[in-house]
Amino acid sequence: MKHYDSDFVEDVEELLGQVVLEEATSAIWKTFESALNQLAPECRELLEAHWEGATTSSLSETTKLPEFQVQMWLERVKRELQQNIRKELRVKQ
Repeated sequence: MKHYDSDFVEDVEELLGQVVLEEATSAIWKTFESALNQLAPECRELLEAHWEGATTSSLSETTKLPEFQVQMWLERVKRELQQNIRKELRVKQ
């Protein structure tokens, strides 16, 4: 059995940890993007605008819907996204 330098072993372990983290992050983003792309285009646009800082008030003006309806729409779209993510995760297991 070979004896490896402990610094070398630590470096390899650190690199492996980084690779695993990068692969996990990539897989999570792919799952998220796939779930997001399953939303209807207008729902995805609404959600993305909200994430970019648009308030329900400004979205109400843009969509010509009452603010309470925009809020309800956002809640429904977030639930749908959550369900899509869960579905994606079940499919991949």
